[in-house]
Amino acid sequence: MAQPEQKLFDTEEKVTHKVPIPPSVLSLLAKEDEDVRGSIKYHNVRASYSASLVSRGNSEDKLYLIIGSAIVDDATEIKFWLVQNDGGDGKPAEIFKGTTDMLEIGDFDASGYPVLTTVEQKQTVVTQTIFHFVAGKYVLFHQGTLARYPKEQKIFAIEFVKTHNPVPVPLAILTLLSKEEFIRQNLEEAVHPAKPVPKEWFIGNRVSRANSDDKLYLLVGQVPLEGAHGTTFWLVDNHGGERKPEVILEVTADWFQIGEPDASGYPRITTSYIETTMRDEIFHFAGGRYRLLRRQRR
Repeated sequence: MAQPEQKLFDTEEKVTHKVPIPPSVLSLLAKEDEDVRGSIKYHNVRASYSASLVSRGNSEDKLYLIIGSAIVDDATEIKFWLVQNDGGDGKPAEIFKGTTDMLEIGDFDASGYPVLTTVEQKQTVVTQTIFHFVAGKYVLFHQGTLARYPKEQKIFAIEFVKTHNPVPVPLAILTLLSKEEFIRQNLEEAVHPAKPVPKEWFIGNRVSRANSDDKLYLLVGQVPLEGAHGTTFWLVDNHGGERKPEVILEVTADWFQIGEPDASGYPRITTSYIETTMRDEIFHFAGGRYRLLRRQRR
């Protein structure tokens, strides 16, 4: 049974149905993109770019969607090209190009081509743009701002990964973390000591649990808590009511991924600290806090 065609692409979504990139399509993109030319030159096209097929409503032919990463304003975004490879002269034609955080392949419109929607975050502004196919190319149809990023974030890092939907950190959590030894040392060395710890020292995000409407708080350490590469991540259960917040995981890493929930209802956590170990550490929730489940090489 054929699997459904992939419709959503972003920095956290794997390309599930990869196809080879035709040489003619690569040649087309290389003419105008220096990164593509460099990948071809150093024989790492497979590592840098992926391709997926996108259906058209008025033809059995499919479009090629080419996906590659790009560093923009010190954060990772994705380059997308949509290429039609069935032109009358036999040459491929680029019909869409964009660098953004997310691309969604929508329903077919009257043209027989799918509607494209991109989402991009710049600082605190989230912009949604809708494109329709008109006269041989995709053109901007509508653009507006969203109140928040449409997906719950699953991957966090101190470098090259944006934090979507940051939230204020409750005072009770700031007070709790002020008692942590590492943070107390930094408070003592601060030019202007503060109690509790300054909120600017963290970026906060919410993490869902499968068995509760409550969400966990994930705090990502910022200056002066971050290191040359990695930083410290705190996962805090805020409980609510009379129960005080609890730190259920504290780990220093380059990269922090929220996985699927297990039987506890809490998500598996995978971390990596590339500079020292070159391996992942996987944590699961047991006995009221996260515990190391296993280590695996990258």
